[in-house]
Amino acid sequence: MRKSLYFLLSIFCLASLITSCIKDETVDYSGYTKCAITSFSFKDIEWDDTVKNQYNEDSIFTTTIAGSDYPFTIDQERGLIYNVDSLPVGTPVNKVLVELVADGEVIYRRNNSADSIPYYVNKDTINFSAPIHAIVFALNGSSTKEYTISLNVHKQHADSTQWTRHNGEWVGKDLQTPKAVTYGKSVAVFGIKDGKLMVTTAPQGSMNWSTPTEVSGISAEANYDNIVYFQQALYLIDNDMLYVSDDAMNWTKIQTNTPVSTLLGCNSKELFGAYDKSFIVSDDAMNWNKENTEYPEFIPDSNIFSYTSQYNTNQYLERTVTFGQISESTDTIAAVWYRDNGYQINYSNQWGYMYTSRDDNSYALPNLENLVVLYYKDYLIAFGNKSRNKGSARAFNQLYVSKDWGLTWKGQKNETKETYLELPSALYRNENEFAAYVDSEYNLWILMSKTGDVWCGYLNKMKFANKD
Repeated sequence: MRKSLYFLLSIFCLASLITSCIKDETVDYSGYTKCAITSFSFKDIEWDDTVKNQYNEDSIFTTTIAGSDYPFTIDQERGLIYNVDSLPVGTPVNKVLVELVADGEVIYRRNNSADSIPYYVNKDTINFSAPIHAIVFALNGSSTKEYTISLNVHKQHADSTQWTRHNGEWVGKDLQTPKAVTYGKSVAVFGIKDGKLMVTTAPQGSMNWSTPTEVSGISAEANYDNIVYFQQALYLIDNDMLYVSDDAMNWTKIQTNTPVSTLLGCNSKELFGAYDKSFIVSDDAMNWNKENTEYPEFIPDSNIFSYTSQYNTNQYLERTVTFGQISESTDTIAAVWYRDNGYQINYSNQWGYMYTSRDDNSYALPNLENLVVLYYKDYLIAFGNKSRNKGSARAFNQLYVSKDWGLTWKGQKNETKETYLELPSALYRNENEFAAYVDSEYNLWILMSKTGDVWCGYLNKMKFANKD
C-alpha cells in the first residue's frame, strides 16, 4: 500500500512538472491532447561467449541479435507492447538500446519496482529483465495512457532435445558389444551372449523387440560392427567371406571372385570394400574389382559407419563418407574417409582421406570407444561413451555434429547460434556399452546394455518431419 501511495505521488509530481516545463510563452499546447506510443523497436544486441573445444582450448564467439528481425506489436486497446517472436535463449536483455516514438512525454519504470521513474530519452538503454511500466502524458497535461512493455526471451531452446526413458525394458540388455543397423522399416541389434552371435529385431521406432536369437549361417567372429545395407539386403564379412541376409537372422555366403576383408559402405549403385591392402568395388556383391586409389595404413578396420548423399549441385554426383576406428591406433582422432562417385559424367572415382590433425582442425571427430555415427535430417551426429586416451572427451559428455560431410564436428557446448541434439544428462559418465540408431521420424534411440534402459530423443522441430 505504501509503495502504491509513493507511486501515485511520484506520478502526480511528474505530471505537474511536465505540464509546467512544457508550457512556453511562444507555444500553445492546449490542443495537444494525444498520448500514445506509436512505434517501438530495439537496436542490435551483441555479446561474446567463451567456449572450449575438445582440447580444452578457449574460443570466443560473437553473437548478434538483429533488432529488425523481432518486430513489436503495439496493442493500444490493452496497453501492451511486446515481440511475438521470442529472442533466443541466453540473450542478455539488461542493457537494451531502444527507439521509441510517442505522441506526448514518456516516463517508465520496471514493474513491481520502487526504482525512481526516469523520463524516456531517445535511444535510452533499458533493463528488460522484467516488464517495463510506461506512462505517456499529453503535452497539455490533460490525459495519460499506460503501457506494459515486454521483451520476450525463450526460457528454453525452441529446438531443445526432448527425451523419454524406458526403464529396463530392452530385451537385448545382456548382449555384449551391441551394434544396431536399420534396414527397410526395421532395426536389428547384434551382440554376443555366452559366446554366440545373437540378434534382436523390431519395427523402427517401437519397443516391440523380438527375443534375442542366435543367428544362422555365420560364426560368432563375423564382422557385425560394419554391416552394410545395400540394395534392399544386409551384407557382412565373416572370415574374409561375404554374406547376405534379408531378415538379419539367416545369412547366406556369396560366391565372390575375391575375398573381402572389410566393408567400407555403399552408394546407390556400388558396394565398397577392402582386401589385401587394396580398395575393391562391386555393383552386384559377387564380382569385385581392384581400385587404383593408394591404400594407406590408416584405413578403418572396426566399428565402421558410412553415409551417402547426392550433391545438391549435381544429381549425378554422390559422396560416400566412411567413419571408423583402427584397431591398433592410439590416435585421439577417428578415421574419416570419403569417395565421390560420378554417374553419366566424366568423373574419376577415388577415395580420399579427411586429414583432420589437431593443427589443421580443432573440431575433429574424437576417437571414442563405442563410437556411433548416424545421419540426422540435415547433418551427421556422433557420440561415444569411453575415452580411448586420457584427457580426451569424457563418457557421454556431448554429442558432436558435422554439417560439412564429416570434416568438422561441433557440439552444443561449442555452438551459440544453433541448437543441436543433446545427450540426456542422466547418461553422463555412463560407461556401459550401448547401441543406437535414428528412425524414419528422426527419433534418436539409445539402447543400454546391462541396465536395459532405452532412451528416445528428438529435436522439437523434427518431431513430425518426414524423410525427403
